[in-house]
Amino acid sequence: MHTLEQSVLKTLAYFDVFRYPLTREELYGALYQDRIDDAISSYAYFLSLVDAMIADGQIYETGGYCMLFNTPAYIGERERAVRWIEKKILIARRAARALRYVPFLQAIFLCNSVASSAVKEDSDIDVFIVIQKGRLWMTRFFITGLLHLLRLRRTKKHVANKICLSFYVTDDHLDLSDVALDDPDVYLLYWIHQLIPLYDPYNLFSVLQSKNQWVRAHLPDAPTRYALIPRYRTDDCCVARVVRHMFTRLSSGNYGNMWENYIKKIQKKKMDCNYGSLQYEPDSRVVINDTMLKFHENDRRAFYRQEWIQRCQQLETAV
Repeated sequence: MHTLEQSVLKTLAYFDVFRYPLTREELYGALYQDRIDDAISSYAYFLSLVDAMIADGQIYETGGYCMLFNTPAYIGERERAVRWIEKKILIARRAARALRYVPFLQAIFLCNSVASSAVKEDSDIDVFIVIQKGRLWMTRFFITGLLHLLRLRRTKKHVANKICLSFYVTDDHLDLSDVALDDPDVYLLYWIHQLIPLYDPYNLFSVLQSKNQWVRAHLPDAPTRYALIPRYRTDDCCVARVVRHMFTRLSSGNYGNMWENYIKKIQKKKMDCNYGSLQYEPDSRVVINDTMLKFHENDRRAFYRQEWIQRCQQLETAV
């Protein structure tokens, strides 16, 4: 089997795990490849390859969507999810407009189900937050408190359409290769690829891409730019900059360090009392340190990877 045919099958196999068909353009941008040397020379050649695979019955296309198997029901599921996605993005935008006043906050990205569009009506809204180095714990405290007051934070009792604050990093820890599972961590690859910059005044989206060049080794044809439409995007404003500057000056230097350490001590004490947490396991599902706070107690990356591998094996396409 041709290498590029294998790439198409592997890509559709991954998205089949989430019951998510792709348009040809989406398939091209998300094309999984084992080596960057396998990059397709042109979009026209890719289209001709897809046509040939459809004609041979290797893949299916219905209503403009490509699928690994003949599963037209997936198309209906995807199209029904559109209205849920829009609602959740607007809720996230409301949260971002409030959070842009928080000092030391650098960026907010939509991630997981909303970013990948494989969302359900009762899904929460996952965000990936970047914070200035040295102020992780203090800023997390402000973010959590503000969203709690606005009744936007996810809790055990309130999940649907609430903001899930489960992943923070500092701006000097944007290389996420240290939390990857066995190569390839296919879920993390697409997770990074699908990040949506909801609030990004310092263009950390570009920095994040440059720090994770290992992703492009498997997704060489992925777009390098992302332009969120103005209706969804949260821009910075003069008032927010003034407020952040004022509180940043008040929280800088040794005085700020004192508060950072004090707030860290309080939060760590609470976390340490959670004896059932995965923070004590020697893996990357839960990470707690001064540059990363990752609370993915139900981290399903290994499960998704195994589901993907099984589909590839069924197609006799070795991973």
